Parts: sequence; structure tokens; C-alpha cells
Amino acid sequence: MGSGTRRQCQVWKGVGTTPVQLEFKDFVHTSDVLFVPGLKKNLLSNSKLENKGHKFTFVDGQVLVWPKGLGIDSVGAIGVREGGLNKVL
Repeated sequence: MGSGTRRQCQVWKGVGTTPVQLEFKDFVHTSDVLFVPGLKKNLLSNSKLENKGHKFTFVDGQVLVWPKGLGIDSVGAIGVREGGLNKVL
């Protein structure tokens, strides 16, 4: 830890599949998702969604995503910047 104190860390306890709802599409099913007990926020891997066939860009404090092979007119916002991190909507 950055503060110099020692704390016990949680490790992942399981691997599964979970749906992620996107603005322009009902759901994208993401596999090999790690379950971490005690984690207060969900983390979304851009590279996982990119591997599932989506493109990303970060513009004006928003996270924009669209399916590969479609034009920018298919873009949907999935997140916004808050406090230096991107928060999923």
C-alpha cells in the first residue's frame, strides 16, 4: 500500500461470464470475469470489450464505444470521467 502500512488483500475467488449493458445494444456478454469479494466497485476492461469486437475512444470526458465494422454514427456513451477515472454509466 502507498501509505507504508500492511493490509490483507482480497484475491479473486472465481471466474465466470457476466452481461454488460451498453447504450446502443442490449448486452455484451463478457467471459473470464473475475469475482473479487469485498470489491466495492466493478471494473470494466476495455481490452476485454475490444477483444469482443468493439472500438473505444475517450472524448470530452466521455467513454464512447461502437461495434467494429460499423461507423462512428453507431457510437454510444458508456462512461464519464469522474475524479481521474472513467465511470461506467
